[in-house]
Amino acid sequence: MRSQIKVLLLACSVVLLSTGALLAGSRQYLSTLVGITTIAYRSHLENELLTRRCEIDRYVWDAAIQTVANETGKLKLIPNDEYETHLDALRENYDELAKSTPFSDDAMSAFDTAHKDLEDYHSIPKLVLSVTSVATREGGCFGRIDAVLEVDNITPAKRIWYGSRHICYSGKDYTAKVIDPAASLIKTLESDWTYAQTNLGTR
Repeated sequence: MRSQIKVLLLACSVVLLSTGALLAGSRQYLSTLVGITTIAYRSHLENELLTRRCEIDRYVWDAAIQTVANETGKLKLIPNDEYETHLDALRENYDELAKSTPFSDDAMSAFDTAHKDLEDYHSIPKLVLSVTSVATREGGCFGRIDAVLEVDNITPAKRIWYGSRHICYSGKDYTAKVIDPAASLIKTLESDWTYAQTNLGTR
């Protein structure tokens, strides 16, 4: 664990350089954002040391991320729970129609529509916000946030965008300190998405 902390602290010293490189790297994926209208997002929060000092308040985090997600304009970001609920409803409707034999054109059309709706919704890209936190001996916290956007309805899943931020903090409200860069990553994704629709889409 000591060696891990040393590595993380070293990474913290080059935070601006590494973050810039990672975000610049995400630009290679911009063309894959064309045509996307909806993204489902979820969070993974990990505290590597057994201490509450660097623990993130999940309720505060979820509320803050949802607020940022609601401000993304034309790009719709929905919580994963909402996505899963609607996906289950579409799957249930499709299964019910599949059990019956479509003798009429209307029945066949309804079945085809349900199948397309299910496939289209299942293909919505998924954004995962991962936070790893480590408490330092000096009484602070070191953290890293990774934002990965993938299409997971294919095998293997395909990454189509990513960004990353490092956090070095010695105050009390670690949750607030983590939320700010997470919000920045979401806004960067929205900016890249807007650029892709405007400049890389079919003209």
